[in-house]
Amino acid sequence: IWISVAITAISIALQTETIHYNFGNTLSWTPGEVIYCETTTDVVTAVESAIASGEKIKAFGTGWSWNTAIAGDGDTYVILSGGLSDITTAELNTTEQTVVVGAGIQA
Repeated sequence: IWISVAITAISIALQTETIHYNFGNTLSWTPGEVIYCETTTDVVTAVESAIASGEKIKAFGTGWSWNTAIAGDGDTYVILSGGLSDITTAELNTTEQTVVVGAGIQA
């Protein structure tokens, strides 16, 4: 079930009632909500909403976690997408040989 939700004038994608698995299919769980956040404001809104309703909220990446801490039936999951996964915002430091990327970047 996909629903478009407006929270304080911000539209975010919301998915409910889907079983999720980690990469190795060793863990499975049914989230209460999965929220796809495209901006930092979306993340803040999702966290504030979860706090206000007393729900647990977790960041979910590409499913590589083998730790049972990621799997929680009924928990709210935030997935970073849109502008948060834009590689063009990376900051390259050639002197230090480091790169700083946004939280939603996938290689």
